Amino acid sequence: LVMDNMKCHFNKYLIKQLKLRFNRILYIPAFTPSFNLIEYLFELLKRNLRKLNLQKKISSEQMFEEGLDNVISNFTNDEFRKLQIRYLKNI
Repeated sequence: LVMDNMKCHFNKYLIKQLKLRFNRILYIPAFTPSFNLIEYLFELLKRNLRKLNLQKKISSEQMFEEGLDNVISNFTNDEFRKLQIRYLKNI
């Protein structure tokens, strides 16, 4: 299991339970967003939100929903595959 250095990931009870299920727990080094796939997904979401903000005058809530919908629909798109490749090159 690979986790980042979020404070709750060091909870003694959580670690004990995870060790029952996983052979090994690895923590990615601090300040290495290139090892964390969620950072790439956030990058894609922020890019979509910026595009929506420039194109439409809508509420923040609507903009976030549409931006998230765009990210989800891009899971099969080339843009998401490029992000995956960038991520895999860094691990």
